[in-house]
Amino acid sequence: MKFDIAKLRKYIEHKNFLKRIEYFEEIDSTNTYLKNSNEIDRRLVIADFQTSGRGRFNRKWISNKGENLTFSLGIEKFEIGLITKLVFLIPTVIHNSIKELYDLEPEFKWPNDLLLDKKKFCGILIENIIDNQKSAKLVLGIGINCNQLDFPDEISYRTTSLKKILNNEINREKLLAKIIDNLSIHWEQFLRDQMQYYYFYKSKCFSIGKLISILFNEKIFTGIFKDVNENGELILQTNSGELIFNSGEITTIKE
Repeated sequence: MKFDIAKLRKYIEHKNFLKRIEYFEEIDSTNTYLKNSNEIDRRLVIADFQTSGRGRFNRKWISNKGENLTFSLGIEKFEIGLITKLVFLIPTVIHNSIKELYDLEPEFKWPNDLLLDKKKFCGILIENIIDNQKSAKLVLGIGINCNQLDFPDEISYRTTSLKKILNNEINREKLLAKIIDNLSIHWEQFLRDQMQYYYFYKSKCFSIGKLISILFNEKIFTGIFKDVNENGELILQTNSGELIFNSGEITTIKE
């Protein structure tokens, strides 16, 4: 079903947070579109289908046309020192939106996925373009599996959707409006103080304290997921000491 921009505008309560909303039935990538655009501040781009949708490490984001939420938001003049801390804010905003609408408690998979029943239903891709030593342009890309029920075999065992969990059709316009409203509510507070978002992120971070493996630079490291530091980095306790990772793909090892 085609996304309804008029419904979205009606549902959004904090209307002044966004400066522009654009919708495409089909586009290569909402993130790429914004990165190649001018005046992207508070510019929301939504697509019903992305021919080249991507997640971290340029992996293809698989999403059926008209069933899910795939969108990007541009932010200009963002303080460079806070970029790494967005990994705490954006998952928190999505978590709160899901809980308020559906009474579900998503968990976070480091660094920026959200899980339900230990399966991924949401991915976040934060990209930046450095303006100068102090500020950058940001593109916040988010994909949420809403109404898709069938996934390719290679990912079906670790992927889910809100409809699969709830057995109900998801109103995509209402969910996106809730996310925008929650982001508006938390935005200025986050700019002033990131610590409450840091602690909440850790409280919901799946696998902390568990034995994991992490794929980083084509090498696999194994140890206990000890913690996430204030810069969003993973601390891995290995037999030979602590290792710190700012990116990577983790897998929880069943003991």
